Amino acid sequence: MPSGLGKIGWRFALPALLAASCAALSAAQEVASPTLVPLEASAAYPNGTFSEQLAAASAAGGGPVGGSPFRTGPGLRDNWLVGPRWRVTADGLVLFRDAVDFDAILAEVEPIPPATTLPPLEFRSNFDHAAGVRLLASSQYPQFEGYELQVGYVGAEKWLAEALYELETIAAIDLPLSDIDILQRRLLEYESTLHALEVNFQCVTPGYLKPFAGVRYLSLDESISDFNRQFTTVILGDPLDVGDTLSSATSQTRRGVSIENNLIGFQGGVRLDMWRPTRRFHVNGFVSGGLYCNIVDRDHVFEERTTVTTKERVSTIPTGGTTPVETIDTTVNSLTAGSKASTDGTRVALVTEAAVAGVWQLNESLALRGGYQVIYFNGVELADALWVAPPPVTPQEDDLFLHGWFGGLEYRR
Repeated sequence: MPSGLGKIGWRFALPALLAASCAALSAAQEVASPTLVPLEASAAYPNGTFSEQLAAASAAGGGPVGGSPFRTGPGLRDNWLVGPRWRVTADGLVLFRDAVDFDAILAEVEPIPPATTLPPLEFRSNFDHAAGVRLLASSQYPQFEGYELQVGYVGAEKWLAEALYELETIAAIDLPLSDIDILQRRLLEYESTLHALEVNFQCVTPGYLKPFAGVRYLSLDESISDFNRQFTTVILGDPLDVGDTLSSATSQTRRGVSIENNLIGFQGGVRLDMWRPTRRFHVNGFVSGGLYCNIVDRDHVFEERTTVTTKERVSTIPTGGTTPVETIDTTVNSLTAGSKASTDGTRVALVTEAAVAGVWQLNESLALRGGYQVIYFNGVELADALWVAPPPVTPQEDDLFLHGWFGGLEYRR
């Protein structure tokens, strides 16, 4: 364990090392960075650091830190409040996912007694696309010369594959607790969601290559659920004779598996401006890759809720009376039962990502953007493998490929 002085030394050594690397890369790129339009230099701090400028301005009074807050700012063409230079992108995205082997999943669905066969399928769909969002905020503080901080998020909710079986009727004669016919509906759903959060340090260079490195967390959650709902559209009648009872019983069951892939690790990559044919339009993109520890949570779930409604004709003598009165007593009893078996594990995972975008500048601060991206996972576990695996279940490593379009806005100050 490093000493307190060692920790302090690392706090100052790491930014210095990153700044030195960025400076070396900047010098190399200044030699050949062909198609970029030169960016205007900021005059925010011509004679000193950020803190020195604020201290010097404090003598003038006014503003929360002294001096007029409407001095020339650190951003490009920025004469607004003094502060960091911001670059924020907000994109809506559509990510496509490869179809799953749905026949193998449906082969594991069995009829529920007293039925001996499954009804025909009424509707069936496989994985296609999911809508989501990508956000990235970059902030460059002039006092931290040479690099900027980035915080990013990407998420998609949700991919869905499902199979709906035709409505079937179960005769009362086949039901032990029901005196009326019951309708039954079967539904199988496969859901998948993705959420990712990252924090990076990126080199600020005058050229077209900007390397970055940081930490990232990705959550890939999947579940397969087999729902069966029994219900009735018939009103339970009243017993005719005293002592007689009529009842109906319905149930809702869910059997399923779920997997949570929690990937935590480090990533690195490079963002680049590849082509700028005009001042208003340019093409940029990024490529990244990371090594992760995948903490996997697996669950096998069974839930059942049974509701029994009973009507009984009874004869009672009211208090102070002599003549029996017949009434109907109705009782509703519900029972919920279930079980959950959980296992967990860890494995090494790899994630690579790339995107290319076209950006059209609307004004000095705002731009439209749109492009295409791909994400590849290796070392994750998917719910279909857990669903179809015969006992004893052995965790299976799998891969996943996502791709799709995005479009949105970019804001700079």
